[in-house]
Amino acid sequence: MPTRIAPVTVKSAQNCTVIAQWNRPNDMIGIVTYLLVIKGADNIFRPPKECVNLLSQEHCRIDLETLQLPPFNLIIGDLIVARVSASNELGEGDPSEINIEGAYISRKPDKMQPPKLLSRTSK
Repeated sequence: MPTRIAPVTVKSAQNCTVIAQWNRPNDMIGIVTYLLVIKGADNIFRPPKECVNLLSQEHCRIDLETLQLPPFNLIIGDLIVARVSASNELGEGDPSEINIEGAYISRKPDKMQPPKLLSRTSK
């Protein structure tokens, strides 16, 4: 079985996307798939729909909305906590440690209100 992978790096990207990246394990021979799981508000780790059956790639793009809806239910300000494991023909290796820093659930600013005139001079 593959050895443990270093913690996942989670960062925000443009267009409300989160990118999770990781490095291959030291004994990467025969890696068949990676399993990325994200911790939901209920403290249960689940794979996001965008990251199922990851074949020989060390990253995954996740729509921010996916993490705000069931089953994850993360809210604004929550740290996106992830871990990953590798599998080969002998089984699944130990999962990485969870990330302790990275991207947070956020949203774009609300629509601005029209500016107010503070003073007016007459001619």
